[in-house]
Amino acid sequence: MKLQSAVTIEMNADDFEMMSNCRMDFNNDWYEQVKDGRFDDVVGYDLKTIYWFDNRLSVIMAEAFLRSIGWKYHRAYDRYLEQDVLLTNYVVA
Repeated sequence: MKLQSAVTIEMNADDFEMMSNCRMDFNNDWYEQVKDGRFDDVVGYDLKTIYWFDNRLSVIMAEAFLRSIGWKYHRAYDRYLEQDVLLTNYVVA
């Protein structure tokens, strides 16, 4: 028998920021690295900020946070650093 339950987690912008280990602007300066295959599944530059995450749970929770507040995001993988990344226009002030 498979047990399922719902979990409610309260997060804010500071919590989101603490889950990532790095944040940078994602702009045309990244074009060569994208073209050279650094990231899998990155298309276009409509999402202007990239966040790196040390572990899968952090990126899953970050996705859930962005989804809950209605922000667009895209998950990819940085082959150079071997980390999941999120591209989004959400920036913690």
